[in-house]
Amino acid sequence: MPVVASLAEIKQALAGIDLLPLIEAGFAAYSRGEVVVPPVGELVFDDPPGDVHIKYGYIKRDGHYVIKIASGFVDNPRLGLPSGDGLMLVFSQRTGILEAVLLDEGHLTNLRTAVAGAVVAKHLAPAKVAAVGILGAGVQGRMQLEWLRRVRAFDQAIVWGVNEGELAAYRRDMASPGLEIRTTLRAEDVAAAANLIVTCTPSTAPLLRAEWIRPGTHITAMGSDTASKQELDPAILARLSDEVPYAKRGRALAVTELSWSLAFILGVPSVGYLLGRFGGRLPFAVLAGLGLAGLFAVRAFLSGEKSLAASRAAHDPTAAGIPGHRESYKAVLRSPAALTGLAVILGVSMSNEIVNLVFGVWLEDSFGLKIAALGAAAAVIGAAEFGGEGLVVATVDRLGKTRALMLGLAGNTVAALVLPLAGRTTAGALAGLAFFYLTFEYTVVSMLPVMSEILPRVRATLLAFYAASFSIGRAVGSLVSARLYGLGFAAVALAAVGLNAVAFLFLLRLHRLTGGAR
Repeated sequence: MPVVASLAEIKQALAGIDLLPLIEAGFAAYSRGEVVVPPVGELVFDDPPGDVHIKYGYIKRDGHYVIKIASGFVDNPRLGLPSGDGLMLVFSQRTGILEAVLLDEGHLTNLRTAVAGAVVAKHLAPAKVAAVGILGAGVQGRMQLEWLRRVRAFDQAIVWGVNEGELAAYRRDMASPGLEIRTTLRAEDVAAAANLIVTCTPSTAPLLRAEWIRPGTHITAMGSDTASKQELDPAILARLSDEVPYAKRGRALAVTELSWSLAFILGVPSVGYLLGRFGGRLPFAVLAGLGLAGLFAVRAFLSGEKSLAASRAAHDPTAAGIPGHRESYKAVLRSPAALTGLAVILGVSMSNEIVNLVFGVWLEDSFGLKIAALGAAAAVIGAAEFGGEGLVVATVDRLGKTRALMLGLAGNTVAALVLPLAGRTTAGALAGLAFFYLTFEYTVVSMLPVMSEILPRVRATLLAFYAASFSIGRAVGSLVSARLYGLGFAAVALAAVGLNAVAFLFLLRLHRLTGGAR
């Protein structure tokens, strides 16, 4: 006969067990492919509203497999009944014989869910938690807060609920020394105060909006366990990833930037060859043909993207809330973080351009290099930029975008300082320029993912401002470069150092404005 265990017996057995490392080990086993978990069975009820989940699975080479039935009927508390119930059936993997019936009344499901939230927070949540936010003041809202205290230190929590009665009960039941608990009926208050948020509700409409979420906030969405439930604004997921998640976006953007350097490496010597062989007109005709080919290719690509976007908008109820052009411009111009990021790239591009515009003249004046040799030098610089983008691919997501930016900008400043000294020989001058352009490209490409995440809802507009700021920096740099070179190349190098120093100060401010989370 199978063993039948009551809820009291189950709780007694669990009293001496540390569940967190066990649930953690279960996640690890699943990731290694050692767990068999078929699709969830589900029954959904409309009147009264409720759902029943039938879940089953086993760990390979373990002794048992389990079938669980867990129900949730949200109106039960009005009848004086718990909202959840359930049991688990434990069978032998060797014989298929039923060995135990666990009448846990949903407790094991609640406990598993709460511990899973703690495991997620342990590995993914910010190391420093200003405040924990909980959406949902029921059983799971309580258990999530209890288990989070085992993996993160915090002294403030803010809890959202549907009415003052349940929030008063939450404050009473969860009062604890060293923990201040605030409650609210406004979910945006949770987003404003907390950088670790757990949602644990049966909501079928978004509770959190994308525009409320602060940079660096971690969200664990526990309640959305069926297709009909939705606690998060879909735009939040777009914020995390339009196509590529932020954690991997540095590498993805750097790969696309490699095309620029490849064009530089191949294009400059090719144009030099065409100039020498066929005169000055043919290169322009070739460039015009390549430009037209690119235009048609982009048009074909964007027409497909437009159809895809229209299809998405038809199925996305939040699409109507996407800001228009005027609203997007205002959002950028009113954002201190966005303007600070634009100031960084403005200074960096000016610094690069005052060197870029005169390096050919400097090489010719210093070493008598002619057009062919200057073309080769340009190819060396293109290779350096290619190397900088390759370094971004390899390192930026691992280092962190802001740290990579700081390293790149510091390296570029050092390169500008040593350029006049390295320029005593041709080889030294070319090596110095290669290092200067490598660190410049590393800085610029590392900046792209940072800018892409400052204002997610107007990402395209902000990146357009980024490109415009880059171009303005180049234009201003080109205006002053020749005058600076009249004072000597050392003046050019010092000006580049000064502009980089200003850009570094803005970068530090950006780091503060974004909460140090980039």
